[in-house]
Amino acid sequence: MIQELIDFSRKLINGDLPVKAGQEFRISEASSIGDFVWQGDLKLTIIQDFNPEYTKIEPKEIDKQMVPGSTIGSKHCLDHLDVEYRVPKNWSRNDSYDDLNGPQVKFLSENRLNHNQHGPIIIPAGFIIDFSYQKNLDIETQKDIRARD
Repeated sequence: MIQELIDFSRKLINGDLPVKAGQEFRISEASSIGDFVWQGDLKLTIIQDFNPEYTKIEPKEIDKQMVPGSTIGSKHCLDHLDVEYRVPKNWSRNDSYDDLNGPQVKFLSENRLNHNQHGPIIIPAGFIIDFSYQKNLDIETQKDIRARD
């Protein structure tokens, strides 16, 4: 067992596995409600319907970017806006937005989510995707420090 783990680790390091970093990934049309995929720290979960507490917006060019902020890590961007778009009540595009809930988007035609450090994800038409984020540990640490002060 240990040798298998060592061999797998070597293949991973050498890029000798069928899945490679930066490789394009297509969400299968056979996917089910609740299935999810990660693109870096952005989680895409297939949902059945929009959260009724979310607000419908008419998306603008800036809304192609699915993660708030101006850092390189926040540049998860759709190819086009042939979508229905809903956002949480407290939604903001500022770097200070630290909620884990992002937009919910219904794709009216096939789309592609691109990022300069991760492989693109192809999203089929008809899917509703809930976008959510991992905790920003720097912000969480700052909150803890403030609470202790």
